[in-house]
Amino acid sequence: MHKLLALSVVVICVILTGCASPAQVSNMRATVITDQAQMPSVLRNDVYIDYISGGKGTNPLWTSQVSQGDFRQALEQSLQSAGLLTPSQTGRYRLDANLDGLRQPLFGTSMTVSSKVHYTLVDTRDNKTVYEKTIDTPYTAAFTDALMGVTRLRLANEGAIRKNIEALIRDLQAMNVSHLAL
Repeated sequence: MHKLLALSVVVICVILTGCASPAQVSNMRATVITDQAQMPSVLRNDVYIDYISGGKGTNPLWTSQVSQGDFRQALEQSLQSAGLLTPSQTGRYRLDANLDGLRQPLFGTSMTVSSKVHYTLVDTRDNKTVYEKTIDTPYTAAFTDALMGVTRLRLANEGAIRKNIEALIRDLQAMNVSHLAL
């Protein structure tokens, strides 16, 4: 009888709190992208993504996460929209990214998640690093964004990754590329 009661309590808790769902690529893509003409011409359509590491899959019984593959897709789509991504793996600039992690709360009415990604941009002509930076960006999903905590956490994950990619694109746009134009 006690086992049935305990199982019932667990089932009711899962129903009330919901199951964790993975971050959605469409919500992680950079949304604030400037005009492609404002990107340094030396980088336009000449960046390819090579090595992506970090990230992990979501366990529905635990917390929402960002997988390595979903992070790659969001980064590719964002760089494509910014006019930086080359359609092949033969671009002059190789971008590597390591999703060092997400700092997530366990619970709360507003959920703030910080994403930490280390980016390295290498000129493949001479194998020199032209940009290297760890970007750490927070994003808060408010209680009004979603009533269920697991949904707020997913929204905060997606927002933190989106803001991180947007910061990368702003950095690349502002980069001094005079020494690259060879």
